[in-house]
This record gives sequence, structure tokens and C-alpha cells, in this order.
Amino acid sequence: MITNSPRLAALEIERFITAPLEMSLSNIPGLLEMRSVSKFGLSVVKLVFDDDTDVYWARQQVFERLELVKAEILQELGKPYMELS
Repeated sequence: MITNSPRLAALEIERFITAPLEMSLSNIPGLLEMRSVSKFGLSVVKLVFDDDTDVYWARQQVFERLELVKAEILQELGKPYMELS
């Protein structure tokens, strides 16, 4: 997930965007690792799943949880989106 928020410092990005995203995504079955970076104006959260996890199922789980956490993040702070890679 990527969120651009040019008005926030790295600590604010971590508190208001990255941490809520990490908490909402942390218990997806098959998730092996979660990597995140909070920089000035940018939050990036990357998820690594087990090789046996169905890609389409994992994307659906992430998308559903992302939609839920978007309601918790103030819209003026930024809108997280999922980049498929």
C-alpha cells in the first residue's frame, strides 16, 4: 500500500497512516512478513505471503481490509491505495 501525504512529517505518517495500516493487515492468514517505510510525505507497506497462498485470495483480503482502514484515516491526510506487483 502506498499513501502520499505531502503535508505530514515522517513521525506523523507513521502514527496516522502506517501504524493503522499495519494493524489492520497483520492477521491475514499466510502472511509471512510485513515491511513498511514512513518518510516525509510517504507511507509504503509491503506484504510478503507464503508461496502456497492463492494470489487472488490474498489480494482480496488486502483490498477488503484496506477499504476498512481507509475510513479510519482522515481523508485530508491521504488515501492509501494498493499497487499490484
